[in-house]
Amino acid sequence: MLDSDATPEGTTKPRLSRRLVWRVEYVALRGCEAFVGRVPRAAALLLGRAVGWLALKLGVRRAVVVANLRFVGMGSDAEIAHILPKLYANMGMYIMDLLRARRQEPPYRIHGGELLAQREQRGVIAILAHFGNFELLATAFGTVFSDVHVIVKPMHNPYVENWLDERRLATGVQIIGHKNAARPAFTTLKQNGVLAALIDQDPGAEGTTVPFLGKPASTVRAIAALQEHVDPQVVSAYARLGDDDVYDVVLVLERFDLDGLEKDARVTRIQERHNEIVGAWVRADPEYWFGWFHRRFRPFLEYPK
Repeated sequence: MLDSDATPEGTTKPRLSRRLVWRVEYVALRGCEAFVGRVPRAAALLLGRAVGWLALKLGVRRAVVVANLRFVGMGSDAEIAHILPKLYANMGMYIMDLLRARRQEPPYRIHGGELLAQREQRGVIAILAHFGNFELLATAFGTVFSDVHVIVKPMHNPYVENWLDERRLATGVQIIGHKNAARPAFTTLKQNGVLAALIDQDPGAEGTTVPFLGKPASTVRAIAALQEHVDPQVVSAYARLGDDDVYDVVLVLERFDLDGLEKDARVTRIQERHNEIVGAWVRADPEYWFGWFHRRFRPFLEYPK
């Protein structure tokens, strides 16, 4: 758990002005949580769609989204007009369900859980992405797995991060900070636990370049290296909102063809396969991937200021 007066990296104490902004953001968050938690879910989802529409009209991160879409070849005028309204509406609805979750988790159904409940005794890596309601997966995993550990990269605002951590811990999962995660991650797998990690953001210097959506992208290497070393089972998972406002939590047992490859080549192939898994989700349903809001392809793409 982060200390409230520390930066996300846990190093130097932030300036008073920054702490004040963080506190204001946190108070606003808790106020929204209190309000949204008291209205029916149908009304909250409608409000979420309206918030998404307003964010789109105000141009919130729109330039980044469009730059990403054009970079990967999905940015024609027709595609942008189709994807953006749905993307922003989904973002708004997922935020509403996250705010309501302390009082009532949104409804969901699990697909594939019966195939994974009786897994082999060698640990599981769960490949996740910012696709659909990824925070709901902590709750869903608790119904299928025990001993779930999630690697988490802290947010800039430690008050908000503490709020999120409390929500995650309440589902029964354990949290591993992304700094110095190697040893606890390895221990989790060797004890037949489940290690979950979001692998679709830019890891900067901690990653290596591997194609994603047909373009070069710095990609998380540590998870692939751990997978190559331990040889656990690998599950991909996402939670997508259905037309009936119920989430479909989809769990898939993934296979990796690594025969004949040396160690470094095996790790690279695992990274490629990770990106192929997430990329297939994004190509099929681009309006559910919130990675469009991130500067995923730096330094290969010059983003607007």
